[in-house]
Amino acid sequence: SSSEPTPLTAAGEDASAGLESPSHVAAPINPNNDDRETNRIDHDSGDASVHAFLQKVSGHLAQVGRGLPRNLFSKEQGGLIEDNQASTFVLPSIETAKAYFDCFFDHANTTYRYLPKAEMFELLNRVYAENETVLSDHTNMAIILLIMGIGCIWTASWRNEPLPPWKRKSERFLQAGESRLERSRNTFPPTLAILQAQLLKCQLEIASSQFNSAWMTLGWTIRLGQMIDIQREPTSCSPQEAHFRKSVLYVMFMVDRYLAIALGRPVAMQEHEITATLVMGLHPAVSSRLGSQEEKLWVGIVAHVRLTMIMGHIVTQLYPATRNTTAPTEAAVAGLEKELFGWLSDVPEFFHPVQNEMSSREQAFYDVPWIFRRQQRTIRAAFFFANMLIYRDFLLREFLQQAPSTPRSDQCPERVRKCVDNAMAMLMLAAEFGVDEFKYNATFWMTSHFIFCAISILLVYLALYQESDGWNTIELAVEKAMKFHRKLDNSVNIYAQKLLDESRARVEVLRSLNSPSNTVVAHGPTPDWAAVQDQQGLPCGPSPRGTQLEDHDGELSIPRVAGQQEAERAAPGHIPRSSSTLWIHLV
Repeated sequence: SSSEPTPLTAAGEDASAGLESPSHVAAPINPNNDDRETNRIDHDSGDASVHAFLQKVSGHLAQVGRGLPRNLFSKEQGGLIEDNQASTFVLPSIETAKAYFDCFFDHANTTYRYLPKAEMFELLNRVYAENETVLSDHTNMAIILLIMGIGCIWTASWRNEPLPPWKRKSERFLQAGESRLERSRNTFPPTLAILQAQLLKCQLEIASSQFNSAWMTLGWTIRLGQMIDIQREPTSCSPQEAHFRKSVLYVMFMVDRYLAIALGRPVAMQEHEITATLVMGLHPAVSSRLGSQEEKLWVGIVAHVRLTMIMGHIVTQLYPATRNTTAPTEAAVAGLEKELFGWLSDVPEFFHPVQNEMSSREQAFYDVPWIFRRQQRTIRAAFFFANMLIYRDFLLREFLQQAPSTPRSDQCPERVRKCVDNAMAMLMLAAEFGVDEFKYNATFWMTSHFIFCAISILLVYLALYQESDGWNTIELAVEKAMKFHRKLDNSVNIYAQKLLDESRARVEVLRSLNSPSNTVVAHGPTPDWAAVQDQQGLPCGPSPRGTQLEDHDGELSIPRVAGQQEAERAAPGHIPRSSSTLWIHLV
């Protein structure tokens, strides 16, 4: 779903930018831009989002006079329903409603299981039987409407159909569910059902790309939960109620971590305050009530929760809110690597990343139900993302320390290679989603953000190691991933994709300048840089001053790019001075 996941804008040139350090370069004022242009985030403000990472890259490149990036989700993507439209809502047929419910439980919520399926279907039947008690219960009706809304918007993925029509339909369910939920707002103390309804609203807002609204809804839900001590181990309730209290708690925890990372904002839930236990096995009474499938799904849920806990540790240790100008300590990185290896040893191999093509074929031999395959992909994608978060800073520092117009001639450092390997593994996983079909949102709401992060990492790598033996392999993977990324439907992503396309084109231009045939550039006709600038959408004029483009034992094997362990060929020649404005417009 995943899971988000804008961009860097091209502002006017600033002749003084090349004289200052990246951290002091202000974004040039552009009267055509909205307020988002001026919302600048400090480079070390506790922001672990891919946007913050690329903002650092942008800060380095800003010395040649380009602007700073803007926040990924700083402006709300508004809903499709206007406030002044009629609020009358007509329920779909019961067959359609049940199809939405099936999609919700069997497709949209593989690791978010905080509602009892059988009880929800029974509640739905009572609604269509016009049971007055249920119809007058605002909380239960909100739950029914929001489940249908989530099932509706995910039907596009479930049926391999275009998203926009289903997204428009789901907006009606969101509006109706919000209306009902608002009427139960004054219930005190809040009930577990109210928390479940609020979580559903948050999920539907995320699926609708209304991330700021989802952020606010989640914060409200967390506070409501704290009113009833949901973070504490349940002591005075039935095993089933205790199970769903924990389920709600840990769904809030996971969404909190993902939203915080995607939006670059602080987490709302502190792990040390949570005393509710989380174990792989279910209470016998709960297991018999829910059935064998839910019992098996619970194993994946626990695995996903523990992985998001590690992500929280990564953000805390490697992306602190206080200014940090030093590289991550060896002890911190080694400790996080140890946590990930511990996670691998604790969870079933079914969730481990595929280590080779044969194991992938062996898994395809078995008839694994769709819901478990989706859960598997969700967790694998999260694992790759966690690794990218750990090693991304090493790639960034290599980039920032690269001398201008100096080709790389040394071997790729081990941890930079790990970063690239995990980014490539993420893109290979994305390739399984169905690039040429409409399966683009078929795993997790964070899928877009994961892929966006992987593409960004590889673009930086391609800019840094322009003569890498693995260039063609990475280039092909990026092309396929960007094709996939174009199918993710939300307004933020459309703009992000445009900038990714520009970035890819500029990396290709820079590589051609440093190719073995650079003698053509050095001794042949002078390129028409004004024409190239115009083609790339860059402002024409004189170039600004200061060209600035520049195995542990037991380790899990991630698919590697061919030739990465060999010493890289020395890139001949330098970038012509006239090309100094051809910098990488990264998102």
